[in-house]
Amino acid sequence: MTLGNKIQELRKARLLSQEAFAETMNVTRQSVSKWELDQSYPSIDKLVEIADFFNISLDELLRNEVNPPITNNCIKDKDIDKDRAHKFEISKCQLLYFFSWAIMVIIMLILFGIKEYFAGFLISQIFIWTTVIIRIHSYVKRKRAHLE
Repeated sequence: MTLGNKIQELRKARLLSQEAFAETMNVTRQSVSKWELDQSYPSIDKLVEIADFFNISLDELLRNEVNPPITNNCIKDKDIDKDRAHKFEISKCQLLYFFSWAIMVIIMLILFGIKEYFAGFLISQIFIWTTVIIRIHSYVKRKRAHLE
């Protein structure tokens, strides 16, 4: 299967016209037509954009192996299985969050029960802001790792 055939098949699987696909890639419809007819090839930058748009690797896009898209989102069964497995994984960090929040709720109930409202409020704020800071830190850490 040629690169042009793959682009055409992926585009049709997303139910996109050549014109709509051209708009998303910031090229003309004629460029997309030439790509699909193998009369010309996209630049390396455009190949990266195309692969990202269809959620496939450059390797999958450029190799001659036949790997037709399965759904409109071009997600393969193995990717779906990975996502399902990943959803049910519970990390140590998630367990720590769960138990720390459970303990915080118990402490707040005790403090509110003995009418120590300010202390209960203070404890809740400490846990909330600690969680926010930890979440922001982990998000920045993941983004940095992704950029490298």
